Amino acid sequence: MRAVIIINQDPLYRKVLENYSLSKSKVFKIFSDSNPPEELPENIANFFVEVKKLYNNKNLDSRREYMVCFSISRYFFRSFSFRKRIQIILFGKYKVKNLETLIMNLRFITRKKNLFLFFAFVLGLFHFPKSIFYKIVFWRLNDHKNLIEKLWNLEGATLLFTTNGLDNFYFIVSSLQKPKNIKYFAIAYSWDNISSKFILSQNINHLALWNFRQQREIVEIYKSNVISSSVLGSKMADRSYSFYASQKPYKSNAAISKKLIFLGMYNKGDEFLDLIRLGEAIQKNNMYWYSSIDYRPHPLSKGNLKNIDTIKLRGLGIKMNLAETIDLRNYGGVICLPTSIIFEVLVAQSKAVIYAPRYSKYRVDPRAVVKYKHFECFREFKPIPIVESFENLINMLKEPLPSQKILSAQELNSIFPKFDSTYMERISDQIIANI
Repeated sequence: MRAVIIINQDPLYRKVLENYSLSKSKVFKIFSDSNPPEELPENIANFFVEVKKLYNNKNLDSRREYMVCFSISRYFFRSFSFRKRIQIILFGKYKVKNLETLIMNLRFITRKKNLFLFFAFVLGLFHFPKSIFYKIVFWRLNDHKNLIEKLWNLEGATLLFTTNGLDNFYFIVSSLQKPKNIKYFAIAYSWDNISSKFILSQNINHLALWNFRQQREIVEIYKSNVISSSVLGSKMADRSYSFYASQKPYKSNAAISKKLIFLGMYNKGDEFLDLIRLGEAIQKNNMYWYSSIDYRPHPLSKGNLKNIDTIKLRGLGIKMNLAETIDLRNYGGVICLPTSIIFEVLVAQSKAVIYAPRYSKYRVDPRAVVKYKHFECFREFKPIPIVESFENLINMLKEPLPSQKILSAQELNSIFPKFDSTYMERISDQIIANI
């Protein structure tokens, strides 16, 4: 019986595969780092010990960044998303706006590490041979050698892991020679991975994706399929479809129709300042349709949470909504910055607008994000209007936000597929099909 070994050490990805170790299969046996070490075969327990050492490892972090910069640079002219990623790597997240930011920027880009990144960028741009660059990156690096030794002791196993292409485990397994009888089954962490950060490696035997658009992105960026892939959807999609299907049919409610919810994004930005301006406008002027606002910060955005002045919000009557589950049908309008919760807005069929302003001091602002390749579906299908300035947004709020353009089943399935089986069942089915 083949062993399926779940690599689940990175906290960012843990929720994707949590509880998968409890799955039952007559075809393979599942091992996870959540199992007590004494319940694991010795070779697998030793392997997990080495995997854990990959995280928060400064030597590996820096070498991985050089490799990422080199790899993405090879596709620099094929994707706006890749070009923006390179800008962040080389120049940081903040733009030069004044003398202070100029000094900060110069300190950032003249560090020894950044000079090496510029070197990697130039080599990648001119398609320097990968094999030689790999030798440069791994020169005198020893932090991964015990891991490789333990990896070769896992003969006949399938490694199951989630990645966005920017973690140390993916860096190691995608770059170095793979034992012939081991298979790598990778799961794309999010819908933006393929077009903005995930450089595919032919070491990966199979890649599970969020949607069919990602499969199209692979062909458009790499000019071929590159590796075997399938569409598994996402746990977020399963939860959204299940949640809204289980709720009672929505009934029009005058109080609800006057409520707005503002959904924040992960990247740093000035969304809190816009939220304050929005609250002040609605509080001081009765010309607007909406009378109250809830604010939902992005659950993973610690940077934005630090900027929240809760006293200021309360003074404007803005309520923070940090609930794990939100029924968007309890709001008469949704203002959504460009982030994956837009899919939930689609399923809820909320009256909504995508707010994509330019935040001048940030390299990755909402307006840049909607230009990314993975956002093509929203630019193409236009289910929800996209507004790029605060002035246009505030003018829209003088009347109810427009109803969504309802997508056809085929269109919606291409970007946010719905399945009859569970996410865990689909993973198992694809592992069986590919082992």
